[in-house]
Amino acid sequence: MPLSAIFILRTAATSRLLELEPVDAAALLRDEVYRSKPASHLGRDADLFRQIAVLIGQVQVFLFERSMDFTQLDDTVAAVLAKFGTKA
Repeated sequence: MPLSAIFILRTAATSRLLELEPVDAAALLRDEVYRSKPASHLGRDADLFRQIAVLIGQVQVFLFERSMDFTQLDDTVAAVLAKFGTKA
């Protein structure tokens, strides 16, 4: 199955799932790249930017803010299911 979405996870008081605009997705994905600082020191920023641009051109990127409180787990799951129109 091909990759269709990327979820950038953040901890928050309540659950929220937002589809990101490409410019916001690119900035947040850049922050998630493993060893991006050494790549930058090696002059690979342009390559990294191109790879991120290709990726966000092919998949949806979401920011998923969710509580780490198990009492809110049902709300967290509901937020994901509501976004994708799936019923539990």
